[in-house]
Amino acid sequence: MSQFRHVVSALFRRPIKRSRPALRLAAEGLEPKILLSTYDVGPGQPYATIGAVPWAGLGAGDTVAIHWQS
Repeated sequence: MSQFRHVVSALFRRPIKRSRPALRLAAEGLEPKILLSTYDVGPGQPYATIGAVPWAGLGAGDTVAIHWQS
């Protein structure tokens, strides 16, 4: 009986291997990665005027930050 108890206790102490992280990594590799852009407009910024922003090239989630000038 002590051997049985030893085997059972060893089984319950053994760490459980989970397969979810491997599946998760495989699924994440299939998702499209989209890089969002921020267009800074104003004095001293990469775009001096609102008209300089490439509006036709903006995608979903892109940001146009218009900085206030004094």
